[in-house]
Amino acid sequence: MKYSRRQPETIRELFDSIAPEYDRANRILSLGLYHRWNQYLARTMLEARTPRNLCDLCSGTGEVIRELERSLATRELPEIHCVDFSQAMLEVAKSKNPYPTYHVADVLKLPFADQSFDTLTCAWGIRNVSDHEQCLKEAARVLTPRGHFYILELTRPRSKWIRFIHEFYLGHCVPLLGKWIARNEEAYLYLQESIDSFVSPEKLILHAQTAGFQKIEKKPLVFGIATLFILER
Repeated sequence: MKYSRRQPETIRELFDSIAPEYDRANRILSLGLYHRWNQYLARTMLEARTPRNLCDLCSGTGEVIRELERSLATRELPEIHCVDFSQAMLEVAKSKNPYPTYHVADVLKLPFADQSFDTLTCAWGIRNVSDHEQCLKEAARVLTPRGHFYILELTRPRSKWIRFIHEFYLGHCVPLLGKWIARNEEAYLYLQESIDSFVSPEKLILHAQTAGFQKIEKKPLVFGIATLFILER
């Protein structure tokens, strides 16, 4: 099956199909970095402030929220909502953590009133969204003034040598491992395509400015293989 973010129903089918093995596959395919990056997101967020009410977009199996809860330790948990358009992914999240409120919904049309949250997160999801600009506009709409949106995403390294190694791994190793772990080689071929076709960090920042975000910071991770964007409304 051909997966394309221009056909959201195919992306939903992709994530529904790999949901049971998603966490295991991410740990193996990222060589352990997936867990460390999620920890870094949670730690960076809490260094700024403790959220009062938070929404995790493209929440998937809820790993970012689990890291946030671990990092909060004995502090009181905020109100947490998780949004994803894959029912199967959210079912996995619920089985691990019943605390958040889960919503099967489209991040391009969020089921929340204006200024509902002081913090938003989106890890590993925005590159799969069909309209990045609309996603950012919706995020700005549901954020309170001076609220923060943390986006953690896979990006393309700037160094040509690192990029060569990165592209070789994504194009040759990841699909084979994906076939072995999740029995879906096509899903992991899509991974490389989604990174190659994703807008540059600079273009995403321009979209964020257009959407109404005032302060924007980007933090490249591991030679730019991933990037954390911190947007303030």
